[in-house]
Amino acid sequence: MRKRIAAVLAAGLVLTALSGCASGGHASGAAPKQQTKAQACTAIDGDMKSVASDLESQVSKLATDPKAATTELQGIDATLKTSISKVTNPEVKEQATSFEKSFGVLVTQLSSYASNPESADTSQLEDAVTQVEDQGKKMTTLCG
Repeated sequence: MRKRIAAVLAAGLVLTALSGCASGGHASGAAPKQQTKAQACTAIDGDMKSVASDLESQVSKLATDPKAATTELQGIDATLKTSISKVTNPEVKEQATSFEKSFGVLVTQLSSYASNPESADTSQLEDAVTQVEDQGKKMTTLCG
């Protein structure tokens, strides 16, 4: 079952949810009070790509050490929250926040699974993966 969950995550989550978040605009020093959509996407682009890379390495650990992987995923979620706090564009902030919330639910589900794989509700875990994928696609569509 662990390998199946890791495969589901690896196949859809890493490739779809985060790696497609591209920037659209020019990076600047300090973020203006009200960012354009392009500026907001640029502000979170580097962190989103970093999260994608970190996530990919943790997905491979899920099959062998799910508790350690979920601890790392909690750190990734904290990084997402910090990155989103830099965004002032309402449209991008709303979508990025939706993505982070769905990712937080996924981390919670993975933590439950890691604590007791035999009694974990894998359908809830799969639903959480689907939600992260959906929110990631929306983020990719928004930021191009």
